[in-house]
Parts: sequence; C-alpha cells; structure tokens
Amino acid sequence: MIGKVQLRFNSIDSTNKYAIELLSKTRPTEGTAIIADYQTEGRGQVGSIWQSNSYDNILMSIILYPKTLEVNNQYLVSCIVSLAIKNVLSRILADQEIKIKWPNDILCEGRKIAGILIHNTLKGKKVKSSVIGMGINVNQKSFPLDVPNATSLLLERGHTFQIEETRTLIFEELDKRYRNIIGNIEIVRQEYLSHLYGLGIEKKFKRANGSIFSGRIAGIDAQGFLIIDGPNGKEKFDVKQVIYEV
Repeated sequence: MIGKVQLRFNSIDSTNKYAIELLSKTRPTEGTAIIADYQTEGRGQVGSIWQSNSYDNILMSIILYPKTLEVNNQYLVSCIVSLAIKNVLSRILADQEIKIKWPNDILCEGRKIAGILIHNTLKGKKVKSSVIGMGINVNQKSFPLDVPNATSLLLERGHTFQIEETRTLIFEELDKRYRNIIGNIEIVRQEYLSHLYGLGIEKKFKRANGSIFSGRIAGIDAQGFLIIDGPNGKEKFDVKQVIYEV
C-alpha cells in the first residue's frame, strides 16, 4: 500500500535525494513515502528550483519497484503519477480545468499547481526502482516574483485545506493506478494524452539552440518524448531539447 510506511522530516535537503541515497544502502518497503514540511534544495525538471513555503504544501517522494515494467515503457510511471494528481485535484477543484503540461507539471486554469520529478533506476530491460518526487501547492498564499504563474488550492478556493487528508487522497489514487499499470498500458497513454495541455493548439516553441518555431503538439511517444508537428514535419523532443509557450 502506497504511503503505509512514512518517513517524516520537518526539514530536509530533498526528499528525492534522501530516497535515492536510501535505495543505495537498503531496500525500503515498496510504497514508502518520504515526507517533508520543507525542502532546502527542492528541485523540478531540468534542475529548476521548486519553491515552497514551510508547512504549506505537500512535499514528498515515494519509492516503487515496478520490476515488470520494461525500460521502453518507463514513461508510464510519469503518466500514472500525473494522472493520479490530476484526478485528485479535479475532484477538489471540480469546476476548474486541470491539465498535465509535459513533461510533468500540473496546471489549474493554466497556472502551475503541482510538479513531479521521477528518477528511474534500470536493470537490463526492466525498471528496477522508481523514486517519485512531487510538490503540490496546498495552502501557500503567495509565490516569489520569479514564479509568476503559480497557484494553490487555497488561492483557488479561498480557504485552507488539511494537508494530511489531501496527501491520503494522492496515496489512494496512485496506489490504484500503480496496481493496474501493466495491464492498461495503452489505456494509460490515451488517458494521459486526453489531458495534455496544449494538444493540437498552435504555439511557439524554443529549441535548445535558442531558435524559435511554431507548431502543434501531436502527442507523446512510448518513451515519453514530446511530438511536435512544426515546419520540419513531426519531430520528437526530450526534456532538455525544447521549451514551449515562449
């Protein structure tokens, strides 16, 4: 059961860093959650900083062993985590649009409300372990000026939320999806795609070399690469190769 075993910290460098170090020394129970009230070195995708006030938000990492999952399907871990968070937030914010922004941001009406960072360890053709780090903005009232497009449950609803209750909802939804990940590979991919932010909409993108082009998101391939239909036809991009919505 995901979240049944919990390691709690008032403050920690990074829940993901702690989980990875723990895995290098021992084998924690599958579903173990490392929970922090505050992270001094919280990270997002491509080395970005995850901003969070102390005690206001959900900051945690979960250890899983999806040993039957093949390497070429490892992006499914990202899909089920994104969908689990998306579904819980959609229940809480029922009248608002919740979308998944590739690679792993969750948006509420276009504003970032959650982020995910996944570290997979591979063994041969299988995924040996996954460390799933997530930050969900729950009761934060304001954000730094360099994070202009962020929001929280409190800002969207006007009242505080019980962090423990919200975290339990995430555990339950993720546990259900994780148990059925192998038998529903194509279903998971299609569901993820159906909630993908910007799908089929003309947008501007920036390549790693700084050049800007217009295109439409056409989908995600089996390895998790973003497919953009642009001036050169359909191209695949890894996380570090493109920024969209310039």
